[in-house]
Order: sequence, then C-alpha cells, then structure tokens
Amino acid sequence: MRRLIARLLVCLILGAVTTVGVAWFLAMYSVRWQEPVPVDVRGTDMSSVLRSIGRLHTWDHYPHYSDGRIKSFGGFYSTGTDTREYGWPALAMKSRVQMYFDERGVASGWDLPTGELVLRGFPTTRLPDWMGASTNDRLPIMPVFPAFAYNTLTFAAGWFVVLLAFGATRRAFRRQRGRCPQCAYNLRGDFTTGCPECGWRRVPDANEQ
Repeated sequence: MRRLIARLLVCLILGAVTTVGVAWFLAMYSVRWQEPVPVDVRGTDMSSVLRSIGRLHTWDHYPHYSDGRIKSFGGFYSTGTDTREYGWPALAMKSRVQMYFDERGVASGWDLPTGELVLRGFPTTRLPDWMGASTNDRLPIMPVFPAFAYNTLTFAAGWFVVLLAFGATRRAFRRQRGRCPQCAYNLRGDFTTGCPECGWRRVPDANEQ
C-alpha cells in the first residue's frame, strides 16, 4: 500500500512538472504556428484574440475617457493588458502584462506594482540564443485552475502507465536472466523456493514459527 501511495505521489509530481514543461515549450515555440490575423474581435478594434496550438493571446486596449484621462491603477496608469495562456490539452498557465506608466513614462523593472513581475513571468528574450525561442513571449509562472489540475492529472495518468510498463519490463528481464524479479538477487533460475534476499515468494519454514 505504501509503495502504491508513493508511486501515485511521484506520478502527480511528474504530472505537474510535465504540465509546466509543456506550457513553457509552447511559450517558446508555438508562435510559429500562430494564425497571421486575429480570429476574434471583441466589440471594438481595440481588443483582439490570436490563437495557435496550445496558445491563446488576448490583447485588451483600454480606451481613453472622454475628457482625455486614462484608466488608473493605484497611482499608475494603464493603456491595456496583454494576456497569454499556454498549455495542452488545456490552457493551464498564464502570463499577463499590464502596460503601466506614470509621470516619468513607461514603468518597468522594480518600478512596477507589487506582484506584476510574477504575473508577467520570465521573458524569453533572456533565454540563450541556441534555444531558438520566440523573442516576444514569456515563460508563464501563474497556474490557471482548474485547467492546471486537469493537465496534471492527465499527465500523471500517463506517467503511471509508463512506470507500470517499465516495472513489468524490468521484472521480465530479471526473470529471463534467472534473477529475482523484485530485488535482482541471482537465483540461478530456481524460482520454486522464492528469494532468500528479499522474501519474494518465500514460504516461511515451519520450524521458524
């Protein structure tokens, strides 16, 4: 039972890591499969949506107020939000860039509001050139629920099957070599009495009871 629980936990961890890895891969390369024109326009030409495999890019531009003012956020002003979601089979991770500026101009780096750096993610422009990643994307850090949980469980199920297949193959290979399928102790092909090393198929001696 403990071994099964440990295996399930390992599969869940591998599923979560795979979910993040797939989202980051799509952030780096899915722009190559992006449709060249917006496929959806929301009410006004100030908002648009671009789709590609495992990627959704939404740009919402905030219009100026009638008196010329611009939408304010805690001392900063914003002209729009650039949101990009990545993942497969569901969009499980998100990068959101709020276009902030103040009296000094466009805000960047540590001048941004608290939490904005986490929401933005890691820019692909800082990745090594040999990776050939997109130069206008970000590796997302924020999960999107319940999509993140769905992808994690999906990949965890796949990992569980892989681990089961690996274990069965390893046990068959050990038996073929005449070893204990559980601990690889050399039984010289004699499986009738079990394994004295780990107790596999070992029948307790009546004199020992």
